[in-house]
Amino acid sequence: MPTLAATAPSYAPDGSRGYHLAVTAAGRATGWIYVADSGHAVYATIDRAPWRSVGNVATPADLTPAWITENTDAILRQF
Repeated sequence: MPTLAATAPSYAPDGSRGYHLAVTAAGRATGWIYVADSGHAVYATIDRAPWRSVGNVATPADLTPAWITENTDAILRQF
């Protein structure tokens, strides 16, 4: 079963706040997860795949490593 780890919050070149992702399974993959401009929809990309909606949060502050851990299956299912 793949695992998903998130780094401390950081900023993308466009200024959006999110987390770098590290996926471990048969190999290693990386990605990025963030809350969209709507303030609720969470989007992710792994290994340069197209951005996909992977869930929702009540506020952008609710996107935390704990949220990512709790939603690992839903996130990885999109890729």
